[in-house]
Amino acid sequence: MIESIGKIIHQHRVAQHLTIATLAEAAGVSDSYISRLELGTVKDSHVSKLNNVAKALGLKLSDLFTDTDLDPYTVELISKLTSLPNDQRKITSKHILELINILSKNEEDPV
Repeated sequence: MIESIGKIIHQHRVAQHLTIATLAEAAGVSDSYISRLELGTVKDSHVSKLNNVAKALGLKLSDLFTDTDLDPYTVELISKLTSLPNDQRKITSKHILELINILSKNEEDPV
């Protein structure tokens, strides 16, 4: 499980263009802790430390326990969407979904 948590942390950190040092400072943990998390070599971790890392990435603790195979572009899109104010996020999400629906329809009905 720690491997999948590390993968999620790494994906979000890279998508947000954060260094290990920057994330560690924002989370109040050591650089080596972040590195070991991402490598999946942390033996025991306090929930409070994981929560601090999640918050520093703009995530909820529960987000770290979602095993995903999201590519970096999707992670970056999610990160950018969640950083928007609610009203802007709603409008932007609506437009992205409309675009996806248009693209999907075009794939089904080639000219």
